[in-house]
Amino acid sequence: MDLPGTGAQLRAPRPSAAEVLLAAALALPGLAATTKAAAQGYPDQPILAFKNLNYSDSQPGQARMRLNNPTYYLYTPVTELFSIESVVTRETLSGASPLFQNTLSGASGTQIREHRNASDLKLIGFAGHSSAAVQVARSKENDFLSKARTLELRIGSASGNTTLALASSDQHDEISATGFPLQEFRATRSYFAGLTQVLSQVSVAQTSVTYSEGHGFFSDPYKALDNRPRSRGQFAWLTRYNRYFTGSESALHLDYRYYRDNWSVEGHTVDAAYYFPFGSGWTVRPRLRYHTQKSAYFYSSVFPPPVFGKFYSTDQRLGTFGAVDAGIKLSRELSHDVTIDIKVERYVQRAKWRLWGGINPEMQSYSGNIVMFGATKKF
Repeated sequence: MDLPGTGAQLRAPRPSAAEVLLAAALALPGLAATTKAAAQGYPDQPILAFKNLNYSDSQPGQARMRLNNPTYYLYTPVTELFSIESVVTRETLSGASPLFQNTLSGASGTQIREHRNASDLKLIGFAGHSSAAVQVARSKENDFLSKARTLELRIGSASGNTTLALASSDQHDEISATGFPLQEFRATRSYFAGLTQVLSQVSVAQTSVTYSEGHGFFSDPYKALDNRPRSRGQFAWLTRYNRYFTGSESALHLDYRYYRDNWSVEGHTVDAAYYFPFGSGWTVRPRLRYHTQKSAYFYSSVFPPPVFGKFYSTDQRLGTFGAVDAGIKLSRELSHDVTIDIKVERYVQRAKWRLWGGINPEMQSYSGNIVMFGATKKF
């Protein structure tokens, strides 16, 4: 199940807890520190973290999906030249599928209850200012099985201020449908290249590009008449700038993401967050994100399709819309090694908030709430 506002396909990969934790490292200037692990963007000490995410969304007149996602993260250096990273999660999803005009458009109003068990393991080796890693991942639901493997290379400069990251991954998905005689497959190959640069003692910039090409089943088996192309090429460009303010010991994070695929979905996302410490060990982080996208060429707000046999989908994630995501995160450093945090976010999607493209008057508005609690222990 995809979260909204991502130009998403059926069950697109989610960012892992490891990615979230490591991305947060850019908050601190001078990250290009002295240890080999830190020079490559990895922690230089063991970390154990727990995150529990609760998500719920709704449309006018109907509560929809509810999701609970406890995630456990472990990073540990084994030797000076070798580290292990692992993530384990068990997700519970329940509720009703999206509304579109009325129940005729597919599975609207159908009750859903799913469990997802996912895990990944990464082995990381360090050599000089560089590192290499191999990662395997598995995600299992009652109607979906995904297996992936990733190879990653990071090359750091002698000063530690510049890091080039390259990665390649293969993902194989097996797709079925509860109550329906369906057995389909999808294979996706992805490539990543990113550059992180320490600009000064108080600023860090990062830019990266990702390209993926998938072949196989992309339609939604639970939506009547949903018929999407059996291939999809996706491109994304992400640029980040983080600035630390020594006087207030605060930090500003600015992100911009451009997305486009060969289904004609095109999206722009801007994201701003501000980290501000106060009191004794407290930090508050307000955040605001805006996303706008154009629809896939085969998206329609008309049901049934005017012409049968052509590519067609009423999935509003493939439509034209704008969305705002606002939230606040509060964290407390209980000791030098233990931190707890809580995050609350509100997501609202409206067709009229888009920056371009025609309005889909039948598209239902959409909103979601996220509450996340976490605890991190460094050793």
